[in-house]
Amino acid sequence: MTFFVIVIIIMRLILLALGLFPAYITKVIFDDILPSMQIPKLSKVLVYGTLVMLGTSLFEYLHSFLQQSFSIKMVKQSRRFFINALLNKKFSSMNEISAGDIIYRGNQDLNKVLNTIITNFIEIPLNVIYLISLIVILMKINVTLTGISLSLLVMKTIMNSYFSKRYYIIQNDQKAMEASLLDTTKRIVDRFLFIKLNRLFDSESEYYLKKVDSYLSSSKKVSLFRALVGSLSSFIGNITQFLIILFGAYFISKDFLTMGLFLSFINIVQKAGAPMEYFNSLPFVVKDFKSSYERVYPLIIYAPDKLEIISSDRNEIILECRNVTLKMGNRTILYNYNLEVKKGERVAIIGKSGAGKSTFCRMLAGIYDYDGEIWAYPDHKITNKLFAFILDECSLFNGSLRENLFYDLVDGPNIKSDKDVYQLLQIFGLDHQMQQGLDSEIHLNKLSHGEKQRLEIIRVLINQPQIIILDEATSGLDKETEEIVWNVIREQCINSAIIYISHNRDIIRDGDRIINFSADDESTYQLNLDIKAV
Repeated sequence: MTFFVIVIIIMRLILLALGLFPAYITKVIFDDILPSMQIPKLSKVLVYGTLVMLGTSLFEYLHSFLQQSFSIKMVKQSRRFFINALLNKKFSSMNEISAGDIIYRGNQDLNKVLNTIITNFIEIPLNVIYLISLIVILMKINVTLTGISLSLLVMKTIMNSYFSKRYYIIQNDQKAMEASLLDTTKRIVDRFLFIKLNRLFDSESEYYLKKVDSYLSSSKKVSLFRALVGSLSSFIGNITQFLIILFGAYFISKDFLTMGLFLSFINIVQKAGAPMEYFNSLPFVVKDFKSSYERVYPLIIYAPDKLEIISSDRNEIILECRNVTLKMGNRTILYNYNLEVKKGERVAIIGKSGAGKSTFCRMLAGIYDYDGEIWAYPDHKITNKLFAFILDECSLFNGSLRENLFYDLVDGPNIKSDKDVYQLLQIFGLDHQMQQGLDSEIHLNKLSHGEKQRLEIIRVLINQPQIIILDEATSGLDKETEEIVWNVIREQCINSAIIYISHNRDIIRDGDRIINFSADDESTYQLNLDIKAV
């Protein structure tokens, strides 16, 4: 990364130096060639000049290629950081951020922050070096003319800075008016039926047109202000040129300057305006950067997952809770709770609605904050995934059946073949999906709740994770289908620890451990002692 930056800066400095070549050619032509009209020398200058300009163009393309490669690398790293930070955020904090904000901030604001950092990290030192170099060259040509020219450029820069601040304020007012007009239009659309039924056409039209007038008035103000700034800037630019020509003519007449040096001086002065304009706009760039960063910051801060994955020789235990306390608001769901789940064990979570069963399971998966320790001891001898969690809500997406069922697939000896998947589809009563093939597209709006649940369970069966947590994963199935599905889960995931929530006591089998949640009062939930199903 550092190598890229150094190379890009060196190449930019070379390009800036090559940008002064026309000024040098001008001096040579007017001072060395024209007085004696040396045609052979003029031809050589033209040939060399053409070659230098061609080389400059090729060098500029190479610089753009390297800079683009650097930008792509930086964007990729920032995107990786962004998505990792987003996926590692606390579940509660994600509920406070809308999906629209995530999409917009994760693209527009993140891009602006990144581009500002990349661009200005290179541009600030380059413009400082370039401006100092130009001033040194100008002073070598003529100190007095340099002082006059730079003074005028500084005056123009100060004026532009002042007007830029004013323009920024006026433009923000225009954006606010535009947003108000859009909100008014949305209000009319949202209340269309109410307006029609109550015959409010005139009132709504009048209110809407007032917003239009305000927006047009602000737009006019912006346009006139822009025209005023353009006129003043043009006036100062003309005065600057006039004074430089006037003083230049005087110095030429006194033999303090040659015509070639004077023309080169004008060319270099024009180039000095670019870095000065850059520094003039820098405060606004920083302000926009700060605004974008403040908007994207809530998305990129995150707390690391408290669930610890530990390599251990504990051959029997797969999941362990030690002195875990879980609170939600003013309610204590668990207090100093200890639990060990063995490999291949089945644990049923039962209790009344709202007692904290789902919260408990999500805590085991590392979603909610808790005090204490939760440790997982995966078997590293197998490649199966550690966790699979099925919610009552659908996690499928519009795409092919294969993409959904083999999503995040981990290769291993237990992975199902297409033939096995077809068999599961048939056992689970999804014959129509089997007939269409695994590469057929599925549309979520055409699937019932029960079909979605069965497909999600098949996805788990394909990989057979070491810990499976099912939160009402069969609630959309009829009793007969639910029994079939559970028989397959128990048969095929014999080595997986299964923790499940269900209101159907019939699916609990002998040997399953039962954890019973019961509410003693409104603020505190207590966990009863583990019992064995009989």
